[in-house]
Amino acid sequence: VRNEAVHRRFPRTSAVLESLPGLLRGMVCFSSLLPGTRIVAHTGPSNMRLTCHLGMFGCDGVHVSVERETRQYLNGRCVVFDDSYVHSVQHSGPKRRVTLMLDLYHPDITPLERRLFTEMMGMAAADGLDPERFFHSSATFTVKDSKWW
Repeated sequence: VRNEAVHRRFPRTSAVLESLPGLLRGMVCFSSLLPGTRIVAHTGPSNMRLTCHLGMFGCDGVHVSVERETRQYLNGRCVVFDDSYVHSVQHSGPKRRVTLMLDLYHPDITPLERRLFTEMMGMAAADGLDPERFFHSSATFTVKDSKWW
């Protein structure tokens, strides 16, 4: 469900996102971290999605760790990973870091699974439930033999 106030504030970003065929219509946000911030290790609810973080600015000295691998954020570049694996972020840089975060369907999800999940999310929104909250409280979906990067 499109947030009209956000769409009016960021019309070009919204238009680009709406053109992406694999975008999971769940959480899309700008994430801002101050120097010295650490996001503790956590997991997402399912591996039916991949999380994409597009480094906007302030990425020097900011790293994401997924399982036992660590990658540095880069301005203008994406880090994409399966957030069902344990991951954390450490900001040791000098400036505020901003990323655009969005969820994509895992490439191993079938068209039928996409359609059914989209319909479930639509029904949750129509019933007044926050789709992201609904997604996190739903049963766990698993894609076999998934890689996280």
